[in-house]
Amino acid sequence: MMGGMMMGGTAPLSASYGDLQGRNGATPLTGGATGSGSGTGHPARVRLRMVNQEAGGGFRQEVLKGAEDRKPRILQELVAAGLESRVLLDLSGQDYAGAGQASVSLRQRLPGSAGGGVFDWSANAQDRFLTAGRYRYQPGSGDGGSAGQYSYFDGGYPLPSDYTPYCDPAQNPVSGCVDYLQGNLGMMGGMMGGN
Repeated sequence: MMGGMMMGGTAPLSASYGDLQGRNGATPLTGGATGSGSGTGHPARVRLRMVNQEAGGGFRQEVLKGAEDRKPRILQELVAAGLESRVLLDLSGQDYAGAGQASVSLRQRLPGSAGGGVFDWSANAQDRFLTAGRYRYQPGSGDGGSAGQYSYFDGGYPLPSDYTPYCDPAQNPVSGCVDYLQGNLGMMGGMMGGN
């Protein structure tokens, strides 16, 4: 990206569609091109790995999107008093043009319960119909196909969306879920915009 933006690289420089006036830093919870750009990026132009793990090892979650043109693999493991759970939702074999069913593995165990207390989705689920990950992305007119449309097999989520209602000001005392450009961050944004 540095080579593209600062050293004369070829377009598209990005596969996102946010406001170039720096509102992403000021209003990261708002969606759409006039806000943060949240929900407007082209998902088939991203690779990522995110791991969220408890220090004691009781909880671990990993989202891995190892190929740009493929959907992610999501793993969640929990080991706590009275419960062991492992859920794997694997969409990595699917591209964004199809809405096929994901590969899923879900196994839960209640240690110390009568009969072993094991639930295995593949053997015990009465209904194995799954809608998770069953969506398509139609590239849009923004950079690199950004600002496209999602269509869902069943139901849906309106993207781009405003996530402000989900922000708790008590948990975000510095910003109050309103003003994110405070202190040095605001000054740095002004320097970058002015220079």
